[in-house]
Amino acid sequence: MRLRAALAVDPGMRDELVLAHVGLGCIPILRFGTEEQKRAYLVPAIRGEKLGSQPCDGLICCTPSGSTAYNLSNGGPVMMWGLEAMAITFVAPHSLHARPLVLPRGHDLNVTNRSAAQHVSVLVDGKSVGDLAPGAGITVSIGEETASLAVLPEVSFFTRYHSVFP
Repeated sequence: MRLRAALAVDPGMRDELVLAHVGLGCIPILRFGTEEQKRAYLVPAIRGEKLGSQPCDGLICCTPSGSTAYNLSNGGPVMMWGLEAMAITFVAPHSLHARPLVLPRGHDLNVTNRSAAQHVSVLVDGKSVGDLAPGAGITVSIGEETASLAVLPEVSFFTRYHSVFP
């Protein structure tokens, strides 16, 4: 399973697809810059319902295969292979109420950058693919594309989980 990101670079082009990227593991939306640039204000929404404005350093969307990397190091969930879901985890949220969320297929995530002047960078599997200016948005969804990963038949998810996280 892969994630699909549709990025609207210009806030005035919200409904027009500007950049489309497909990733296997992880799509972080991150604040980069100097101390003067402070935190970003990201507004996530699912099916048109806003989840509030979250001051943070970023947000991670990941597949089950990407859930044990950057997502896990930020307190996100480990997801079992084969799930058709994506995890949403905030990076350094400035709140005690921000919690990771797992979304099933069909529940696209829309994120709007509501920062006054802070641009945020969008990466797909570690590669920078663009920036979100204040007012711009991105939609991340579970794509139709799939990827086959090598799995040894004698090693189950739970055996591997136990060996990595004893």
